This record gives sequence, structure tokens and C-alpha cells, in this order.
Amino acid sequence: MSAGRVGRILIAVALLGVVSACGSDQAEQSDRSAGAASGDTGSAGRGVFEDNGLAQSDLMGFPEVKAARDALSPALAQAAKTGGDLACGLPRLPGASARESLPDRPGFVTKETPATVAAFYWAAADAAGGFAMVGATPAPFARIHLPDGRNCHVTAQATADGADFIVTDKGFMGLIGEGEN
Repeated sequence: MSAGRVGRILIAVALLGVVSACGSDQAEQSDRSAGAASGDTGSAGRGVFEDNGLAQSDLMGFPEVKAARDALSPALAQAAKTGGDLACGLPRLPGASARESLPDRPGFVTKETPATVAAFYWAAADAAGGFAMVGATPAPFARIHLPDGRNCHVTAQATADGADFIVTDKGFMGLIGEGEN
């Protein structure tokens, strides 16, 4: 057998290995996405997040926000289902007070925990027919995506008495073009 023929055979075997590895990787990603979808994570993490082979539970701090979502009071769960005048038509968290903030980034303070704030807006995203990616690193957040293409962001910081949070449809964490309508 000539060296050229052996080389071609080796290349074909290597390509076959790469193709089969990609197939098993895609199957693993599909299994992981299906597992996340069949769990009780609601709509969190649908779309691009899972398209990249990740599951909502891969986000650091997800269990904290998930526990807060499961513990939402009936009043907060109901309030999340109403529309509002915040970015993306989101409702204001009941009991939250407006505070001085930057233009287009309404800020609020509340006695609720930061995880509860993120959980409330996750529920609001679901109620609006969208989805949210949630987590708690570096602080509790909900990154909301609505069916009409609007994107909004909620981030909450702990205070001595509860949480300080913003709701915005403008760029988030300095990423150019992210969140803009």
C-alpha cells in the first residue's frame, strides 16, 4: 500500500471519528435540554441558552432563584400575571418603592429578597408568554425574552432591609446592542 493511500485512509478514519463524536455530543446536548425542559424549571433557559447545549440549572445561583420562585406568595404570583408600565410591559413588584436612578433604568427598593425579585420577574416573563434566564451570580437576575423580540433585564442587590433592583430594556452589563428594542 502506498504512503498516499495510507494517508487518505487515516484522514477518512479521523473524519469518521470527528463526525461520530459530533453526533454523540449533539445527542448529549439534546438529552440535557430535554431533561431541563422536563424538569420543573418552567420556561427558564429556553431558546439560545439551551440551543448552546446548556441547561438552566447550569447558571450559578439558579437553585436560589428557583427556590424563591417555588415560594412566591399567592399575591406575588398573581401580581406577576398583570401587565405594567415598566420595560417590556412588566409589572412593578408589589410593595416596591421607586428610587432615584439613571434614565431608562428605573430603580426600586423592596423588603423582598433579591432572589424573590428575580423570581417575580421570571414569573412575569412566563405570564407574558416569554421566558427568562435566571441566576444569582454575581447577584440575582432575570434576563427576560418576550415573543415579540423585546428583551429586558432585572438585577437585584441585597440591602440591609431587602433589595435594590433595576428593570431595564437597555444594554445590560455593558454589552453593546443587548437588550435594545
